[in-house]
Amino acid sequence: MKGRNRKRAIDKGVVVLALIILVIGASALLLALQLRSDKITEDIRENRLISILIMVHDAGTLLFSELFLYHPTTGNGALLDIPGEWGDVIEPLKRVDRIDTLFDQSDPEDFRAKVSRLIALDISQTMQFDLGGMEAAIDILDGIDLFIADPVEIVEEGRLVLVPSGSVTLDGRKATTYVSFTDENESSLESRTRHQKAVQSLLKKIGEKKEYLAREDVFREFYDRFDTSMGKRAFASLLESLHGLDVDHLILKPVHGDEVAVDDQVLLFPHSNGKLIQESVRQLVEALANTEVLSEEELTVILEVLNGTTKQGLAARTRQLFINFGYEVELYGNADRFDYEKTLVISRTNDMLAAQRVASLIGCTNIEQQPYLVSDPEAGMSLAAVDVTIILGQDFDGRYCKE
Repeated sequence: MKGRNRKRAIDKGVVVLALIILVIGASALLLALQLRSDKITEDIRENRLISILIMVHDAGTLLFSELFLYHPTTGNGALLDIPGEWGDVIEPLKRVDRIDTLFDQSDPEDFRAKVSRLIALDISQTMQFDLGGMEAAIDILDGIDLFIADPVEIVEEGRLVLVPSGSVTLDGRKATTYVSFTDENESSLESRTRHQKAVQSLLKKIGEKKEYLAREDVFREFYDRFDTSMGKRAFASLLESLHGLDVDHLILKPVHGDEVAVDDQVLLFPHSNGKLIQESVRQLVEALANTEVLSEEELTVILEVLNGTTKQGLAARTRQLFINFGYEVELYGNADRFDYEKTLVISRTNDMLAAQRVASLIGCTNIEQQPYLVSDPEAGMSLAAVDVTIILGQDFDGRYCKE
């Protein structure tokens, strides 16, 4: 009997010891996972670029998505629009289709991975709202501020919703109505710009409400309004850091391409098989790391593209190339002669940096500085607005300058 009681005591001791070891192991694993998954805090501490794919959906249907890029050291940020109609091979379907067919609100990993591959940039975090969650989040922030050029009247569930024009503060309901409505007279680029402006305003309000959002009860309620790959600690670090974001100079980038009808739907195919958007993203990441504060003028470089060869239409095609990179091309046409052997990039301002960046995109090393001497009164305003002139030579193959 004594031996049996001793055996029971030993068995209980083994069970208790095993439970203690299990609890300690689980706690250690949980702590390790939390520390490992908090990449936001680590990126901020190490002054690395933060990349977050923001997705807004309605009952599981993706309405729009924006890639938010932010450099915590410089305070520079950007929003890259990710069109849902972007056409590419969808591996599970084994056919070309819209990339938003990969979106799954319960697990956005496939969609995130596809976008990462398309733009050749690792996207470390995701954040997704349904319309209800977005509405509640905006109400917690006391609305978002937008400038709306024209009033919008929308019939929603049998009632008229009016979104007024001008500088307005929209509550959650009106804000989500504004971003989710469709207008047949609006181009896809215009609707995507509307989405970007709303996300920009949301980011600005988060920065302004930093102290309010830091309250434990408010933070918990705000965090619960959306699904994210970030844990609470990481999200708290992000909110704290966003106070330093220069939202007013946030770079808004679209994706340009050709619209092609495929199987009864129109898909967007970026130019040069997506290589241009990848190059544009690379350039954007470099610009965000610039420690100098970027002014509005520095963010908007106006180009002039001139054909110095006998190749027909070269200036027009190159104009589209630089538009895809996000530049504004004010003038394009023929140069003063057609026997340029080497492409020439000319800075029309006292700052050579813009010309050097433009030249690097096409692999041109022939760069000069020549301020415009305006002699034609009718062309004066246009010429004065030009920052960089590109004169295309025989060495330019339509994409790069050859050795």
